[in-house]
Amino acid sequence: MQINLLQAFLCCIFCLSPLISFILANKWRTDWSIHKSPKNGYPNLDKKGAPLINHYLYPVLKPNKTTIIPMKSFFAPGLSTLALIFLLFGLQTTVASCTKTVTRTASKDTAITIQLLTSRQWKLQYIHGVSDNDTVFYTRGGAYNVDFDPQTITFNPDFTGTVIPISSVPQSLTWGFLNQSNSSLSFVVDHGSAPDETYSWDNMSYRNDSLLIDQFSSYQGVNSQAEIVWIGVRD
Repeated sequence: MQINLLQAFLCCIFCLSPLISFILANKWRTDWSIHKSPKNGYPNLDKKGAPLINHYLYPVLKPNKTTIIPMKSFFAPGLSTLALIFLLFGLQTTVASCTKTVTRTASKDTAITIQLLTSRQWKLQYIHGVSDNDTVFYTRGGAYNVDFDPQTITFNPDFTGTVIPISSVPQSLTWGFLNQSNSSLSFVVDHGSAPDETYSWDNMSYRNDSLLIDQFSSYQGVNSQAEIVWIGVRD
């Protein structure tokens, strides 16, 4: 946080205003009285009054000899009011200068459309899930226990597409939305001679060129679910 010179000056006034007022009120006063210490005599003073510096330093430097007690009020009338004004103004300015207003604007997700899905290839960026009671995690360029580097998926406008799994062998698919808001879809992967595999994507959202989904599948008795982030790669 940067503080300009005016704010710094007002902060100093706020901190020093009681001392300034005291000095102004008592600098030329001559009505101090001397209180005799039980074990020591009076100090030798050349005049009736005691300068302000003696009031502060004498008891500190020679604490066993004397204590100087002012007989009038601490603040002089008028000057105490001035000090109060400085204090309140400094406090207000200090609080205002140290208060930072933060405005956050919620980012709105881009609507998911056929044009969005079919305009780019989607590369797996992140996955964290469970497959047959085993944890699966992967971050592109980071930690993983299953290497999903080769995995991509492509959707075509005619509701066909291609998926490249971790085996790097392309497989065809068919796909379609499951609701009018386009927040859910399913696709069926053709495994050739093996049974087809169906995947469901729910809670789909898109922001910063990334597709966020919850994926569910069940294949040959193995149930899987995961949170996945796909990043769009334009041709």
